[in-house]
Amino acid sequence: MLIGRFLGRRSGPVAMIAGSLAYRGHEEREAGFLHLFEEQFPQVQVVGVREGMDDAEKNYQQARALLEQHSDLAGIYNIGGGAEGIGRALKEAGAERRIVFIGHGLTPDTRALLIDGTMDAVIAQMQALPTVLA
Repeated sequence: MLIGRFLGRRSGPVAMIAGSLAYRGHEEREAGFLHLFEEQFPQVQVVGVREGMDDAEKNYQQARALLEQHSDLAGIYNIGGGAEGIGRALKEAGAERRIVFIGHGLTPDTRALLIDGTMDAVIAQMQALPTVLA
C-alpha cells in the first residue's frame, strides 16, 4: 500500500478521486484500497471517494473541495486520469510537498508532476508483449 508507506508517521485523513465508479476497474481499485487501508493502516481515516470523470478540471474542483473540507488532509489517491487537475489544486494551496499524492498512468502530465515533486508515485500498468509460439 504505497500511500500508507509514504505517509509514514504523518497523521490525517486520505481521500480518493475516481474517474467513475461505474467503471469496474475503478470500483475494484477503491475496494482494494479500502480493504488494505482498514487492514494495514486502521489509524488513518479514509474520507471517501469522489468522482472526477477522468477530467482535469473536475479533479481540480474535487481536490480544492477536499482541501477546504479537510485542512489536515494527508494524502490523495487518484484512481483514474486527470491527475494534472489535482496537481494544480495542490500547488495553488502550497500543499504539493505536504500531501502524499499517488495516481495511475505514466503520461507526460504525471511525469511532470513526479519530476516537480507534486506526485509521489505513479502506478503504471504495462501491457504484456505478445507471446510467439513456434
